[in-house]
Amino acid sequence: MTKSSIIPMLLLVAAVGLFFTFTDPKYQEIKNIQAQVATYDTALDNSKNLLKIRDGLLLIYNSISSENLNRLELLLPDTVDNIRLVLDIDTIASRHGIIVKNLKLNPSALPDNFDSTVENIKSIDLSFSVDSDYRNFLSFIRDLEDSLRIIDLVEIKFIDKENFSNTPATQNVTIRTYWMP
Repeated sequence: MTKSSIIPMLLLVAAVGLFFTFTDPKYQEIKNIQAQVATYDTALDNSKNLLKIRDGLLLIYNSISSENLNRLELLLPDTVDNIRLVLDIDTIASRHGIIVKNLKLNPSALPDNFDSTVENIKSIDLSFSVDSDYRNFLSFIRDLEDSLRIIDLVEIKFIDKENFSNTPATQNVTIRTYWMP
């Protein structure tokens, strides 16, 4: 081999060595950085979309009247607000000449068949007794159903069944209401 043919071979070996020791690792590093940049670009696009959705929801929320917001707050409050619950039930009962007594609040677990896409819903049971005839009691229960607050009637126990249709009798009632903390 001549001197003129060794130099190109040395340069070729040096180029291959340089490729595997410097160029290829840097190229792989650049590919990883490009993948990270693509991930960041996707995240940035998602955040822009979320901002648009948030702004749209904020516009909708701001278009709701304060009266309707108050009604929504009554429907599913963000706290249990025991006092307001008792006052609401007492107000409904007093419209029918019924006195609520023996109030007991019991935190309750959501029933197994409760179908909710919102996982943070909590509930509380309220037990109480009322003395009423059948007609007033039925009107009272209907008004409870029609109240804005979500109330499930869990249990009614008729204490004096024989005279219930004509004279006042005691009924024990348990209701469940919900809130979303």
